[in-house]
Amino acid sequence: MADAAYNGIFGFGFSCIFTPTSGTPFGSQQVQFEEATTPPVTIDIAKFTPISGANSNIEQFALGRYPVQEYKMKVTYSAAEHLAALTCQALKLFGTLVCTYGDGSSETYSNAAITTVQSGPNTATGLRTAEITVTTPVPPTFSAGSTIAVVQTTQALSSGLATIDLTASPYSGGTKTPIRVFLMNPAANANTITIAKGATNGYAGFGGSFSITLQPGESCQLDGASALSSSNKTLDLTGTAAQTLVVQVQLQ
Repeated sequence: MADAAYNGIFGFGFSCIFTPTSGTPFGSQQVQFEEATTPPVTIDIAKFTPISGANSNIEQFALGRYPVQEYKMKVTYSAAEHLAALTCQALKLFGTLVCTYGDGSSETYSNAAITTVQSGPNTATGLRTAEITVTTPVPPTFSAGSTIAVVQTTQALSSGLATIDLTASPYSGGTKTPIRVFLMNPAANANTITIAKGATNGYAGFGGSFSITLQPGESCQLDGASALSSSNKTLDLTGTAAQTLVVQVQLQ
């Protein structure tokens, strides 16, 4: 089989052009063979919630440890294009890879780099066929996520009793889910405070028989699992006199 006369029986029939950020674009006249190596499946998902700025209190996440895709191609091109490809590899130039398929459709890959070029002589006017590897990262995906409302307040007891209604002020959770609740019995208190599922319209997100007792100076963090409603909203507090409980609720 003569390389330059390759008839497209093997491999995928498409051409490609690589345009570096600077320098001379490299373009193949035809691609003899293409093998795409699948990217790694392990992806780190980093989540964070900015405390200020346009996305304040809105959870963000980015896909980290970006997987890469390799395109190993046997391409036919001229001497000038071979030199351009070698230059892109030597200078580690990033660029854009555009592949055009036999049916006229095309795909564009950004931030690509030519990582391997098969060396060898060729004439100024003749065509050569050589193997080239183009590596491109799978683009990261960012999401604005959903708004998280953070409410922190102090709940005072009256005659040793109090009820927290997570749908009422200052929480005003409506039908949201209290994804995280932080409770602290201040060290200044002299007695324990017990927090439990409310006797009336009790919030079941922490369990049907939820109850926890905090000593002065102790705190706990709870993760909610159900949306608030008119019948799923209250926590009952039992303690002493008018002591207070610090409550922080994150609602989504």
